[in-house]
Amino acid sequence: MTYQEYQAHFSIWALMKAPLLIGCDVRNMDRKTLEILSNREVIAVNQGMGWSSICMSVRDLWRNENVLKDVSASFATRVDAHNCELFIFTPQTVVQQAIA
Repeated sequence: MTYQEYQAHFSIWALMKAPLLIGCDVRNMDRKTLEILSNREVIAVNQGMGWSSICMSVRDLWRNENVLKDVSASFATRVDAHNCELFIFTPQTVVQQAIA
């Protein structure tokens, strides 16, 4: 499989909350495989991070960067063939001021 296909494969396992087992010889694992298997943000999805709110921030888990803040309508991205994208939507804290 390609690097992107391996990312897609690991993303699906993470989203399904399936046990994340390493099925390769870890003594001969290349850097890219280790990068996929040790991505803390993707693993966090598998371990139970949840979210639901009106205003969200969007984080790209494979690029390890925030994409958007304060998303309240919709979000779209382009996905190349044999690739996947994995984002986490995190509710934004709303601070309300008391009216005196």
